[in-house]
Amino acid sequence: SDVYKRQIYYSGDTERTRRLIKATNDLFRAVGIDFAGDAQYPLPTALAGFYFLQLFLDSVFTTVVVVIAVLGVLLVYMLLVTNSEERQFEVAMIRAQGMSKSQLLHLLVTQALAFVIPGIAIAISLLLLVNAIVEIVLEGFTKAPPRTDRIPAAAIIVAVLLGVLVPIIANWSPVRAAMSTSLRDALDIYRQKNNETIVTTVRLAELGLEPWQVFLGVFLTIAGFVIFYIIPLSFIFNNLYLFFLMMDLILLTMLFGLCLLSYSLQGILQKGVLWLMLWGPEVKLSTMIKRNFQSHKDRNALTFMMFNISVSAVVFAGVLFTLLAGSLSETVRIFNGADLTVQSINIDIPLEKDRLESILGEAKAEGTIEAFAFSTFALRDYTQSYRNEQVSGVTTIQARSLRVTGVDERLQDAIFPSFVLYAETDNEYSYTQNQGKDDIVRSMYASIPFINNTVIDEDVPIVFTGYPENVTIPDVSAKYQSVIPCIMSITAKDILGVGAGSSGILSYQYRLSSQRIINSLYLFQPRALATKVAGFAGISSLPFGFTSGNLLAPIPLVERILRSNDTDFKYAASSETTLTPGFDWDVKYQKVYIKLRPGLSTTERSDFANYIQSQVNPYYHVPLDTQELIDTIGTAASLINYFFYFISAVTVILDAFMLWLAFVSNVRSQAWSFGVLRSLGFRAWQLTRAYVYEALCIVISSFIVGTITGIVVAITLTLQLNVFLDLPFTFEFPVGLFFFLLGLSLFAAVVGSIVPSRAVAKLPISVVLRKMD
Repeated sequence: SDVYKRQIYYSGDTERTRRLIKATNDLFRAVGIDFAGDAQYPLPTALAGFYFLQLFLDSVFTTVVVVIAVLGVLLVYMLLVTNSEERQFEVAMIRAQGMSKSQLLHLLVTQALAFVIPGIAIAISLLLLVNAIVEIVLEGFTKAPPRTDRIPAAAIIVAVLLGVLVPIIANWSPVRAAMSTSLRDALDIYRQKNNETIVTTVRLAELGLEPWQVFLGVFLTIAGFVIFYIIPLSFIFNNLYLFFLMMDLILLTMLFGLCLLSYSLQGILQKGVLWLMLWGPEVKLSTMIKRNFQSHKDRNALTFMMFNISVSAVVFAGVLFTLLAGSLSETVRIFNGADLTVQSINIDIPLEKDRLESILGEAKAEGTIEAFAFSTFALRDYTQSYRNEQVSGVTTIQARSLRVTGVDERLQDAIFPSFVLYAETDNEYSYTQNQGKDDIVRSMYASIPFINNTVIDEDVPIVFTGYPENVTIPDVSAKYQSVIPCIMSITAKDILGVGAGSSGILSYQYRLSSQRIINSLYLFQPRALATKVAGFAGISSLPFGFTSGNLLAPIPLVERILRSNDTDFKYAASSETTLTPGFDWDVKYQKVYIKLRPGLSTTERSDFANYIQSQVNPYYHVPLDTQELIDTIGTAASLINYFFYFISAVTVILDAFMLWLAFVSNVRSQAWSFGVLRSLGFRAWQLTRAYVYEALCIVISSFIVGTITGIVVAITLTLQLNVFLDLPFTFEFPVGLFFFLLGLSLFAAVVGSIVPSRAVAKLPISVVLRKMD
């Protein structure tokens, strides 16, 4: 049923594989184990292509959850600090009447839980509501019925744990401070902690290790354990989720570390922003605002840190995703190679070249396409091949596996020219220009190198000495009269010692009908060494990816290698020198690259892709429209960008609460000074503007530092990933998200400072002085 199928595809990779194998086993038991067919899983194969994207999104969402949890801890901590300062006298009176500290601790924790439990219930309700809305929105894209009643248990567990642990962690320091305050100090309502000078004498012998030393030691121990044990284990067990989780931990550590380091810049940046902000008559407020910076230093520091973490995390995620979305689109172009491709996934059912030549020739004549080209299966895929092809330098001993693939001379007419990058070419040949690039492929067809630039006449008798009578004499002249021109990865220069224009040895092993294994050797000569060739992702500048790359050679020469027995036993052919039964005498075509005419509409492109799909095997031939895939990635990127806008709004709301709490405490602690300044001639609106300027200085300075921090961390990660993807670095900045976040932050700064100050500004001066006296 459809419900059962969705359950399979909605499940994780391991569970999906298990269910599909079980379903396939049941099917073959029903039709018979000896049924002449095999099972294909096209949809799971397509889903597997999005596995890395899923891991990346999981890592981004994990980062967001951790950042919001940290912001929640800071906000609750500030709320409890403010509450403990306001209730200091009340708590002291309760203690004076005989309540023990343990009973008081239980009371405060119970009060916190009284807020936590309803909050968790409301949060879970909102979770269900938001999930239902998101499912309904996604229905328009996936066309699958929404699952509004189902939420993973992990999401609820994480939400409940955060709801319980965040208040407990944040409650620890304020409650501890309230418990450690003496009754005399707590009952003194005129005491201001900020104006006190406290001297504590502790003997060094009693102190032992300083707290920063303990923290640094624990941090380095955990970091070493993660790097030297957890990360290698993730590769050993092929657990990429664990690897990305550890990378998240490292990146978050880096992000928070930079935020803590930037804390030292708060004072300088605030004064600099204030100097740029105040003009004309407003300059006279400068002295008072700087004094406020000093008086409110502790509270403002938490607000600065909270805005800093919020901005850096959102900018980091936004920049990283924007860069990776572009990198993913470039990777799709590299893997597909052309505007439209059709690939066979089974060598027993290859592409029908002659038929496709006719169809595509007509489309070219009609102006729908501009060019097309074919490539073959690698030699290792054919029936008679014994093992993978091996290449080595002439003077080197170690051979490396490499996929020898035949390519059409029209290849560079059809593939993306921007991803044809030759690092080194053979200067002995001249090349025509094709879309702004040297056409190396066409050159390989036009000029095949010969030994000493001469061709050995086959009629000339060949003299061998030292061969026993029972040993077949090979036809050396036919095999070695020509060298195979090819295109390889630039890493061949370091790995094999083979450069453009030099020679190497290609080893191809094949089976005879007598089950003998023959090792046939050929000379190859790279016409060019490339860092990238569109359609052949294995050709790159990464040394560890050399063996997964290709050696691209003209199709007739690949066919000659495939028929090696015809050359090796030309003068000694017998029934025992024929190839193994079921051998492939002709090359088989795996992929066709199609370049569409520029300017085709989406409808025309889709109609042509559907037409091509109707002309090939629907099960074993896979058409891929590159632009459609990129558009799909763009749609997914847009949806995730909306998620980042939502996260920006959530973080700014938390920051606004933090700012509001800080300025409520700031205004209350300086309410008497506020009244005195008004009595000396300052207007209420002037003093309110001073608080607004103070808030703007905090927000703008933290925004500057947070933006730089987020960009630095995002670029660091993107550069590392581009090394693995072998892509050039391009910088893209999410301008819309940035200004949305900036606008919300400035609005929060203005509102969060005006509302508390206006509450005091509306009171008469006498009332303010009398209340705070």
